[in-house]
Amino acid sequence: MRIRYPSRPRAGMLVAALAAGWLQIAAPMVATAALPTVDFGNVNVGDSLTLDQQLPLTYALSQIPAGTVLYSGGDPTVDFLAAQLGLTVPITSDELYGVIGEVTATYRITLTMMTGVDFSASSLDCATGIASCTASVTFLPTAGGIRNDVVRVHLADVNVTGSSTYASLIDLMAPFLVPQIEPQLDVPVSGYGATPNGGLQLRVTVPREAAPCVLLDATSIDFGTLPFSTEAALSEGAANVAVSSCSTGSQALYASGTDANGSGASPAHWTLSSVGGNPCGIGVNQYGVALGTDGSGGMPASFQLSTLAGSWIVMTAGANVASSVDYQMPCVGSDGAGQTMSSQVTFLATVP
Repeated sequence: MRIRYPSRPRAGMLVAALAAGWLQIAAPMVATAALPTVDFGNVNVGDSLTLDQQLPLTYALSQIPAGTVLYSGGDPTVDFLAAQLGLTVPITSDELYGVIGEVTATYRITLTMMTGVDFSASSLDCATGIASCTASVTFLPTAGGIRNDVVRVHLADVNVTGSSTYASLIDLMAPFLVPQIEPQLDVPVSGYGATPNGGLQLRVTVPREAAPCVLLDATSIDFGTLPFSTEAALSEGAANVAVSSCSTGSQALYASGTDANGSGASPAHWTLSSVGGNPCGIGVNQYGVALGTDGSGGMPASFQLSTLAGSWIVMTAGANVASSVDYQMPCVGSDGAGQTMSSQVTFLATVP
């Protein structure tokens, strides 16, 4: 979440103005490895079966497995900027994340098959989709027995965004992120070519274990211009975020937030409070973030975040939840005038 203030107000003014605030939302639990195998089951040789597979059109730096080498050196400009941030080559995904925070890539997708003998894939929806798209995979067995392949994902029109403080490094690192994201989106596929010949064929398919998977329709939120809260009135911003389950089973969704830090030579610091309501009741430099729903199905209408992950909602397979993010401004007299304040909300999904 980033909040930028204009210069400190003149004496006698009760509030400081807030400009261009934004909230980064990350879901590092989503797909930290290749997606689960899509099993087509038994299909007679010469027949065909088509199944749909949902693919995300956003991917965050935090989703790349820890220890993955993103950059091995050789580019003088990247080497220089990395050194200024205290990074040494080779630079791994977790090391880069620890320095610059979350970076998110949005992109378009094209698909190819690893072998293309028994399976084919179409991704027309991925040329126009937002947040996610539907890929259609067809199994047409050419021979009997178990048939396997992998749907290879290729990224195009990649746009990497993150903290403006590190914009130059992010732009230069973008080409190194793409080869690490693509393998995480590959989809293994499997099926059995059946050849009835008067005998009795036996086969049993064990259902896949559900994997946690969450899609958000936004990666950042801009709250615009807001004043500080006063004892008499809470100042807050609100924005809508759609949360979708791409898991094949029920999953519990947890959420947490971070303290807010300012920009500049002497950055301000706001502590995230889980009390809720007007932060003026607990002092200065305290702010709050709450997640809202319509309250249906046992979901809480308002869920106040803390720095520790708390249980928010339970989502069934394929569920979509219209939620809101409410930002509660700290009390007048807090630090941060003239600065951009940044913080983050993280979602964590678990399956039984």
